[in-house]
Parts: sequence; structure tokens; C-alpha cells
Amino acid sequence: MKKLFSYSSLILGALIIIFIFNPGCKKEENVTNKALLTSHPWTFVKIETTSTDSTVINGIAFANALMTGAVMTFKDDGTYTLTAMNQTKNGTWKLSTDEKIITIDDGDPETIVNLTENEFVLKEDMTDSHGNPYTTSVFWRK
Repeated sequence: MKKLFSYSSLILGALIIIFIFNPGCKKEENVTNKALLTSHPWTFVKIETTSTDSTVINGIAFANALMTGAVMTFKDDGTYTLTAMNQTKNGTWKLSTDEKIITIDDGDPETIVNLTENEFVLKEDMTDSHGNPYTTSVFWRK
């Protein structure tokens, strides 16, 4: 009896079929930071700092307490709504051209450290009252 296919041909054919029909092999879509920011509301998680200054540390602890349960919604038109402690604040936001820096209400620019569908992390470099540099990071989740 004559073989129609060799063993290696069958394996190669099976691999091709697996790669074509496996949904895990889809190309990732190139989603912009603006699209990710505006896709859903963001819930506050925490603020962290690298500072060792007690005034900064106490301020961060106070901010964490005030922001517990806060929700921020970014809109396509460059506005946002922040709801915290049963109060709502509206304002504006803008991204840098490369979408790696966000400025909220014409404040200091903040670096977008991580932005995925489920997590949004901002970092800002600051200086304490003694002239010591430190970093503050703000964490949000879907």
C-alpha cells in the first residue's frame, strides 16, 4: 500500500490548521491610550510615594482616605468627571502627542506608567519642602 502523506506532512498540516483557527493567535489591535482611558470609568486603588518625609507620608495617607471609593471617567471630548466622598468634580484633561503624559486641569504633567484595559497607573516626580526629590504613583483599576 502506498502512503499518501508522510508523518511530517501530517504534523505540518495539523500545525497550520491550529495556527489558522486558534483564537489565541490573533494579532493584537493597536489601541491608543486615549481609547483605553475613555473606554470605562476608573476606580481609585491607592497612592504610593517614595518619600521618607513624614509630612509627605501623612499627606499621602490622608489623600488615600479621601479617595477611597473614588471613580473617574474620562470622556473623548477632553473632559472628565471625578466622584469622591459624595461630591462630583468636572474638569479637563489632555494627552501629549505620544500619549505617554497626561495633564489634568492644566496641572503638572503626569507620566502614564501603565495603561491597560484593567489598570491605569500615573507617576509624578515631586520635591518635598526640604528639596528632596520623590515620586508619587496613583493606581486606578477598571
